[in-house]
Amino acid sequence: MVVATGIELDLDRIPGMRQALDDPNNPAGTIYSHKYVYKVLNLRNKFSGGNAIFMNPMQPIKCGGAPQKIMYLSDYEWREKDLAFKTKFVSATPILFPACMKFSDALNGICDKRNIERALGRTITRIEGDDRVAYFVDSTGKEYKEHYDFLHIVPP
Repeated sequence: MVVATGIELDLDRIPGMRQALDDPNNPAGTIYSHKYVYKVLNLRNKFSGGNAIFMNPMQPIKCGGAPQKIMYLSDYEWREKDLAFKTKFVSATPILFPACMKFSDALNGICDKRNIERALGRTITRIEGDDRVAYFVDSTGKEYKEHYDFLHIVPP
């Protein structure tokens, strides 16, 4: 017998995360909750260009590949629409796919081909939704400020 109590998303651990997700005018969403998945779809469809940030927190998360899947799908759709945009993947992990270096190497090749910028080893610390800015910190404590026109959040 297997007993699994499940993982519970903590939308309040990151200051500003819940507010950004709940604000219909803020271009932040997540596919990790049924409450916000349609917001992501609508944001992705209405996106007209700019900075698209896809984030990945420290593990564990529900599905380690999902943050990249939504990123690649969105990136493809926006390229098909010939939009002017920049895709950036900000991950708390030191490599793209921590479970397997072979996959990580292959995904780096895809990112290189699509000009997807990667910022690895950075953990989200807060979101200032009114300014559309997400803040990240690396292992040395250096803070990074990322303006977004589309933000896909993965709650811890």
